[in-house]
Amino acid sequence: MKTNTQHYPDCAEQQATLLSGLLKYNADTYFAQHHGFASIKNPRDYQQRVPIQKWANLEPLVDRICRGEQKVLTADPVERFHQTNGTTGKNKLIPVTARCEREQSMGYHIWVSQALRDNPAMLQKEVVGIVSWEHAGNVECGIPFGYVSGNVFTRRMPVMVRQRYAFPYEVLTIPDPEARRYTLMRLALQQDCSFVFTGNPGALLLLFELADKWSEPIIDDIRHGTLSFADQVPADMLARLRSQMLPDPARAQELSSLRNSAGRLRPVDYWPGLSLVACWLAGTVGRFSGQLPQWLGDRVPLRDVGYMSSEGTFSIPMENNNPAGLLALHAAFYEFIPAREYGKPGAPILLAHEVEEGGEYQIILTTTGGLYRYAINDIVRVVGWQGNTPLIQFLHKGENVKNIAGEMLNADQVLSAVANASKELAFTYRHLQVQADLALNRYVFHFEPLQKSEACTPERLGAAIERELGKASEMYLGFREESALESSIVRFMRKGWYDTLLADAAAKGLRESQFKAALLVDSVDRADMAE
Repeated sequence: MKTNTQHYPDCAEQQATLLSGLLKYNADTYFAQHHGFASIKNPRDYQQRVPIQKWANLEPLVDRICRGEQKVLTADPVERFHQTNGTTGKNKLIPVTARCEREQSMGYHIWVSQALRDNPAMLQKEVVGIVSWEHAGNVECGIPFGYVSGNVFTRRMPVMVRQRYAFPYEVLTIPDPEARRYTLMRLALQQDCSFVFTGNPGALLLLFELADKWSEPIIDDIRHGTLSFADQVPADMLARLRSQMLPDPARAQELSSLRNSAGRLRPVDYWPGLSLVACWLAGTVGRFSGQLPQWLGDRVPLRDVGYMSSEGTFSIPMENNNPAGLLALHAAFYEFIPAREYGKPGAPILLAHEVEEGGEYQIILTTTGGLYRYAINDIVRVVGWQGNTPLIQFLHKGENVKNIAGEMLNADQVLSAVANASKELAFTYRHLQVQADLALNRYVFHFEPLQKSEACTPERLGAAIERELGKASEMYLGFREESALESSIVRFMRKGWYDTLLADAAAKGLRESQFKAALLVDSVDRADMAE
């Protein structure tokens, strides 16, 4: 259903204006001259002149920028790159210009203003942000590269947020993961915090679990003004942190009493001013947000941080506890291809105002950072409208589809089936991977349980998931009825499976906020940890 349009900008007009201005501004670049930007008059001309680009098309051009060449993709010089994982093992480097930085920052200002409207106390206390390195190195010509979340922490968030951080950014650069999390929580628990933000909710679970696991030394450190992991913290950083770690016996006693009363340390207790937690609520990573209420209770609302990636932030959620967000018209020019038609000759390509509510689409991006008709390989669903601007929700990466017999089972269907089956059997889990086992001709659901009754056996849970999969996917049900697929089964993994995967990723240089364990897989990670 579309809302009254009078209060919202015209989507079609704003998108056409953005594209026209972007093409004119960058008309003197190599890419523009190669694709005839000067003769492009409207979005349809643009689609005809510029083919859809995959990373393999753009990577050679980015390599030229890395060597110091100017005006390859953008008229403005590239100021930094945002690093993200590539499919070939080599990291992608997404260019960022000053103009791109301004427009992306605007999105965060809008997000914060909307969040403050609904949660006016969110900045009355301190703020905890969990991010990766802003600066991870420099390319050949000297341009720095790092992770977008670090840039959000240090630059894109409004000053009113940045001035309330519970710890300095440098704490997030401590090399040892355990020492970094401990130091962060030791500093944050000495204060009352009202707003917590990150992308991956799994990173929050790790912090909350660590604070509970290490509650005794944390409380002791706060009492005496010490830091248990001091030997893992660079000496110059430790010296600067001393002023934030003064002895506080009263706070230590308060934390001890809270722990004794509740049986553990929970953020809903030690941060009484906590008013909002922001992270992904949807998609394959967002599924971890379902475990947050055990630490936050019913009092603390959750808010999605938006459809964001290294390429940019492209939606702005407008309310708590809802993963959908308003398409960020200022941030990019968008095209949408129906997900089931993607890759087929003659597949329809829709502009933002042409999509349909309930439709699922591959999204194509054109950004001020120099990405032109870039196929980011993300699937989004249109869930509604404000005016004629769509509200979208990220579902999963395009490759998050498995196909054993033609059923084309996707991550959204899997998560829906698991959620319903888990609710029925009062089952909660820490981690899940679903293996498309071609040899067995079936799907194998691998869970690390958190809580399960004696009645919740792998057989009963498997039967419930099988029933729910048939409801979620008519194609799956059809192939099962034709005996083209065997029934799905469940295997329980030993406690610590997810932590082991996280440690394996850390050994490869990934941070917990970057870690995105695949949901649908051909072979399960660390299969040796099955019960």
